[in-house]
Amino acid sequence: MLGEILRPLAVTSLAGSALTAIIVLCKPFTKRIFGYAWHYYIWLAVLLVMLLPVRFHIPQNAGNNIVYPAADQAQNQRTQVFPQPADMQWEITDHPSPQTSEPSGAIRLWQLVYGNMGGTLGFIWLTGACGMLFVYIVGYLRLLAKLRRNSVAVSCPEIKEYSGKKISVRVYGGSSSPFMLGIFRPTLILPNKELNHEQLRNILLHEMTHFGRKDILYKWFAVFVKCVHWFNPVIYYVVRQINTECEISCDLAVVGQMNEDEQMGYVSTILSLLSGNKTKAIPFTTGMTGNKKVLKRRFEEMKNKRNVSKIVSALSAALAAVLLTTTVFASGVLSDIAADDYTIKIDFKGKRLELANKPFIANNTVYMPLRELLNMEGITDITYTDNGYVTFLIYSETPIVYRGLEYDFWVNRVQIGNVCAYIAGHSGGTTENIELRCAPILKNDVTYVPYDLFAEIAMSGQGVFRSLAYTVYDKNGNEAKEMEMDVTRPSEDVLMLDPYGTAGLLFRALYKSDFETMKRYCTESCAEKFIGVSDVFGMKSAQLYSLSGLRTDTITPDRVKIGAWLYRKELSEASANGIGKDADTFYMIMQKQPDGRYLIDEFTAE
Repeated sequence: MLGEILRPLAVTSLAGSALTAIIVLCKPFTKRIFGYAWHYYIWLAVLLVMLLPVRFHIPQNAGNNIVYPAADQAQNQRTQVFPQPADMQWEITDHPSPQTSEPSGAIRLWQLVYGNMGGTLGFIWLTGACGMLFVYIVGYLRLLAKLRRNSVAVSCPEIKEYSGKKISVRVYGGSSSPFMLGIFRPTLILPNKELNHEQLRNILLHEMTHFGRKDILYKWFAVFVKCVHWFNPVIYYVVRQINTECEISCDLAVVGQMNEDEQMGYVSTILSLLSGNKTKAIPFTTGMTGNKKVLKRRFEEMKNKRNVSKIVSALSAALAAVLLTTTVFASGVLSDIAADDYTIKIDFKGKRLELANKPFIANNTVYMPLRELLNMEGITDITYTDNGYVTFLIYSETPIVYRGLEYDFWVNRVQIGNVCAYIAGHSGGTTENIELRCAPILKNDVTYVPYDLFAEIAMSGQGVFRSLAYTVYDKNGNEAKEMEMDVTRPSEDVLMLDPYGTAGLLFRALYKSDFETMKRYCTESCAEKFIGVSDVFGMKSAQLYSLSGLRTDTITPDRVKIGAWLYRKELSEASANGIGKDADTFYMIMQKQPDGRYLIDEFTAE
C-alpha cells in the first residue's frame, strides 16, 4: 500500500516544483508591479498543488482503451512447461502491465523504479515524513512546556483595541523578541523587559496583523507539506520564502497607514528587540525580528514601499489564478498518464478485499498474490524451495484416501516460470497435473499466480476459494467487460521454440495414449524408429513426473539433451529396443530446426 502512495506523491511534488520555478522566473517582473502580499500568498498555491493530487482523464479513441499482447507473443518469453531440478537457473521475465500507448521515458523510468522498489521506497518516505513531523511536534511541545514553567501571565487591556478575540498575554525571559503561537488558544509572548507605550503599540500592531491574516495556520500548513515532501529540496526553499515574505508583507501592512515619524518608531522598536541576541526563529510561531539579512530586506522594502492600485491588485489575482489553474491541470494530466489503465477489485466471501500486494494484469491474465490469498483462507503451511517451487498444504476435516493411504491434507504445488501445476484432488481430468494459462512470476519478492490457479483449486474439491472473484474497471470506473481473460494459450509452434515445450507436448500426448500426435514432436527418423502404433518403449500410457536440466556439455547449442522421469500407467510387453518396462528414466536429444522449433531426434537410455 505504501508503494501506491508514491506515484501521486511524485506527480504533485513535480508539479509544485514546476510552479515554484515559474514563480522564481517571474519574480523580477512581479516584484516591480505587485505587492509583497501577492508574493507571500502565491506560495500557498504551491503548497496546495503539492498536497492535493488530481487527475484529468484524457479521452481515448473508441475501441483502443486497452491493448493486450497477442497470445502468440509468448515466443518472446522463456516458458518452462515442466519442472526442472534445483541446480537449474531460472530466467523469468516480469512483463509490464498493458498501456494505452508507449509511455514516455520518465514514466518508463518511474515504472522501473516503482515496480522493483515501490514497497521499500514507500517505507523510506513514510519513515522520513513521520520522523520529521515528530521532531517538529516534539520541539513545539517542549516550547509549550518551557512557557508553562518560565512565563508569567499578565494583563494587557490594550490588545482589545486590535482584536475582539480572547488572546492570552504572557511574559517570557527566554526570548528577546515577541511572538505569537497557538491556533485554537492564541497567546502573545512578550519579552521580559520594560516596554514604553510606543514599543508596545508597534508590537501589538505587528503581531495582531499576523493574527488577523491567520499566518500561524499558514505556517503550520507549510511545515506539514514540508514533512510530506521532505525528499524534495524545493519545499525547503518554499518554506524559507514563506517565512521571509510573511514578515515583509506584515511590515508593509503595518506601516501602510503610518507617517514618516511613526515608521521610524516602528523600525526603532524592531532594533531595540535585537539587543538580547535571542532572535532565533521558532517554528509554528510568528515573530517580529529575524536575522540581519532578512531585517535589511524588510527595512529596504518599508523605505521603498508603494501603493498598489485596484487594477494591479485585480491583475495580480488573475495571474495567480492562471498559474494555479495551469499547474493543477498539468498535474492532473500527468497523474492520468502515470496512472494504471485499469483497477482490479477482488471480492472474497461477500467482501471487497484491500490487498497489501496489488493485483495486476500481465500475459493476458490477472495475477494475484499467492501467500496473501492463502493466508486469508487460513492456509499457512507454505514451503518455498530454491528451484522456484511453492508447496502449500490445505488441511481437510475428513480423511483423504490417496493411493491406498489416508491423509488429512491436500498437497498443492506451483513453480515460478512453470505453467504446469499440481492440484490435489483435481476433477477436471484423470491427473492432478493441470496447465495454467500463464506461469507464476516473482515480483518485489512476492509470488504472483494467475487467477485460474484459484479457480482450479476451487473445482478440485478442497473446499477453498469457491467465492473468489475479480472485476476489472477502466480509468473512468466503468466495468471493463472487454478485459475478460478468456484468451487462447500459445500455439504448439510457439511452445516448441523451447525444448521443454516440445517435451511437455510429447508427454501430454503420451498420457492420453495419442501416439500419432506424439510423432509431430519428433523428427521423421525418430518417430519411425521409436514410436509404435499403440505403445512407446512398452508403455501405453505414462505420467511425467519431472524433466532434468539441459545438458549442453558435449552437445552443440542447437542439439540439447533432456532427461525424463515417468510414472508408467499402463504397460505392454517389453519392446526390443532394450529400454523395457523396468526403465523409469530415459533421455531425449532435441534438434533445433531451421524454423526455430525443437524436435526430438533420438531417445537414449544414457
